[in-house]
Amino acid sequence: MQSRIPRYFTFGIILVVSIVTFCAIQEPELLRFKSQKEPLDQIPFELNTIRLSDTNDCNTMLGTNNHSCAIADISTFAYNIFSHISKSEENVLLSPISIVSALALVLSGATKNSTCQSQMHKVLSVTANESIPDLSSHLSTQSKNSGVELSMANGIWIKGDSIREEYQTIVKEAHSAKIGNLPASYDPINQWISDATHQRIENMLSGKVDPLTVAVVISAVYFKGTWKITFDPEKTMPGMFTSIAAQQQRNVKFMNDERRMKIGSNLKSLGGATVVQLEYANEGGGEEEFVMLAMLPKDDTEKSMQSMISGLAKTDTTSEILESQMHHTTVRLSLPKFKLSYGTESLKPVLQEMGMIDAFEGGHAFDVMSQYSDIYLNDVFHKAIMEVTEEGTVAAAATEGIMMARSMPPPPVVVNFNRPFVVSVMHIPTKTPLFIGKVDNPKFDF
Repeated sequence: MQSRIPRYFTFGIILVVSIVTFCAIQEPELLRFKSQKEPLDQIPFELNTIRLSDTNDCNTMLGTNNHSCAIADISTFAYNIFSHISKSEENVLLSPISIVSALALVLSGATKNSTCQSQMHKVLSVTANESIPDLSSHLSTQSKNSGVELSMANGIWIKGDSIREEYQTIVKEAHSAKIGNLPASYDPINQWISDATHQRIENMLSGKVDPLTVAVVISAVYFKGTWKITFDPEKTMPGMFTSIAAQQQRNVKFMNDERRMKIGSNLKSLGGATVVQLEYANEGGGEEEFVMLAMLPKDDTEKSMQSMISGLAKTDTTSEILESQMHHTTVRLSLPKFKLSYGTESLKPVLQEMGMIDAFEGGHAFDVMSQYSDIYLNDVFHKAIMEVTEEGTVAAAATEGIMMARSMPPPPVVVNFNRPFVVSVMHIPTKTPLFIGKVDNPKFDF
């Protein structure tokens, strides 16, 4: 009788985001599939790259407000998983778009009409797997048109023939994937990661590939934007930040400015929180599509923080805030410079808590992916790092006008992020959160 040796499908996500020197680095998100079959000699490797130059009918139709081409709305999943994790963590940083993109590749291999497939659809809040790569492609195209740099690339290195040709075709056609073989060492994969992240991540994986590994999947996202209005470094001043988790005050550097911007104050749907919107420059003109929402709870308690986060997780909350509860006014803003790191952490417990059960148990869960019925998802790991500073790009032109008022203008609204807050980097038209972070006790001294 043959011995039963576990086999692994390893999924890794690397994420790098740069926003005005804001960088998010997400190291391998490992989705390991196990099977109780003997390892085969080989299993195919596949690389999914969504190119910035890609355009398709979906992008065109969306640009003309034709909604017959549906793309995924991942905001519900994004804020739900963020809400689950934030309950027990002082600092959290997630990239919903990269997590969803990774799981979309897994979902492509799920058995049709299975409990596994329906559970993944429900957790991800999608009805069709193809809507996720459509969203990624649309975001990439819109970022190119707006001047924001956003590139996404997914890679699957597969060993041998235990992954079906049909699955490889699905991933190539739906996710614009390339196919390759699993190498003996991680050097070629490390080089791919380096290239995909603009040399931000080097030598991510070390040593030789474990003989039990049947596939390695890397999904890389790179985002770079510049503030529409940058912060003047000369106005950056020291101040005190009160950390709930550390139960202490810390001396940090605050970026300061007085500007006209969008703000929502005392928002009931967020437990009385205040939200300000900082736009990234749109080099093509027109409305800015990519923004950062900075959200300050009503007070400096964990209860107030969780009330705000749970409000975000409710359906349509973000849309309602953006569309009807924010207005332009003059704001005196103080925002700390910070570096935020999270992980590497397993997302398996939270995904199971959210209802994704069968994927981690197998039993014909991935018959589209493999002929081996015992293949299952073993774990999902996530790591991210974010840096926020004053840096950015400003157009070299200005027009000055001197205006007189018939009465004294109202004083500016003062918003001081001197206690824990949440940030969300978003694409406004699709309401897609690219990154969500809870900032409580990050690194300030850099």
